[in-house]
Amino acid sequence: MYRRQLRQLTPSSLLEGHFRIFSSPSHVCLSGFKVALDLLDGGPASIIETGTSAWGTDSTALWAKYVKTFGGRLWSVDIRQEPALKLGFLGHQIELVVEDSVLFLQNFASENEGVKIDLIYLDSFDVDWSDPTPAANHGWAEFVAIQPLVKPGTIVIIDDTPRNPTEMPFVSEEVMKHVRSFFERKIGPPGKGNLVFNFVSQSSEWEILHHSYNFVVRKMYAQPLSATQV
Repeated sequence: MYRRQLRQLTPSSLLEGHFRIFSSPSHVCLSGFKVALDLLDGGPASIIETGTSAWGTDSTALWAKYVKTFGGRLWSVDIRQEPALKLGFLGHQIELVVEDSVLFLQNFASENEGVKIDLIYLDSFDVDWSDPTPAANHGWAEFVAIQPLVKPGTIVIIDDTPRNPTEMPFVSEEVMKHVRSFFERKIGPPGKGNLVFNFVSQSSEWEILHHSYNFVVRKMYAQPLSATQV
């Protein structure tokens, strides 16, 4: 009887359970994560995360659950030591790295030539909504650094890049004034993924799959960024 009652775990049920326990079923990041995990389809996956998370969405725990359930490897990097210390040992398939994320990605790419990463989650630089440019520049530097690891089919999620002001119901009115001002200037969505979004939205090599508070893209073709684009 017990066995008949067991439901097969799927990426969607894993995701829903994670947000039910650690956050909220209505969290702004959930819809983008669902698009990405549904595309992985319960297969083994190599995942890289920048911005190790031991609070908030606890995304590091989510990716760790995925690779432990369905197979694969997870590398998560953060310049701070606190998240790795709080999370502790998550399993032999998971490596928590304390280092600058851009430097880590550059070294990882050079040491793993030809390796395809299935899912890359870029979330390592806190956004100052009154001046989101530094976060956008860092997001672009990460995006450039991952290019040797990106192959057709690779999925990239970039957090904190709202599609419009209504995707940010949790901020103060003062912050919202800065966000609205950014949109009024029509220079793309503010946040970590501003420069990346503006690039991929003009590129035939990338497909935008989802955009809410985060956005999800998938590599379609094999051509790398040109020297002028970098």
